Amino acid sequence: MNNLIFIILTIFVVMIFTPQKILANNPFSAAIVVDGEIITHYQITQRARLLQVLNVPGNPKSVARTQLIEDSLKRKASAELSIVITKEELQAGIEEFAVRATLNADRFLKELAKLGVDRTAFEQFIETSLLWRYVVQAKFGARSNV
Repeated sequence: MNNLIFIILTIFVVMIFTPQKILANNPFSAAIVVDGEIITHYQITQRARLLQVLNVPGNPKSVARTQLIEDSLKRKASAELSIVITKEELQAGIEEFAVRATLNADRFLKELAKLGVDRTAFEQFIETSLLWRYVVQAKFGARSNV
């Protein structure tokens, strides 16, 4: 009888905690939800790697979480103003960033990939920066210089 109770309790515990354990180990599971937008563990890891490559001060994972939350809010603000980034603007933003490292865009993206930063993570970083630049210009116009 004691063995049966132990087996039932063990099965119950496994059933309850296994899904949570699996989700916690899934890099694409939600880590943060900001106003309905999901930020995954993978996005946090990718941003942290990018921040390390860029030598941004502070704890990379903590800074990544903060930046991604802010990015979500910035994207929402840009959507409210119907601001979008074209493929050409995104490419120009990537090239502008790459020049700072004295590389062309393709070479810069390849170097990031070697360091474990995927293209999408970097593109989202650039896209949000451009969106925010346009939001500030739209809201403050001639009073701002971004």
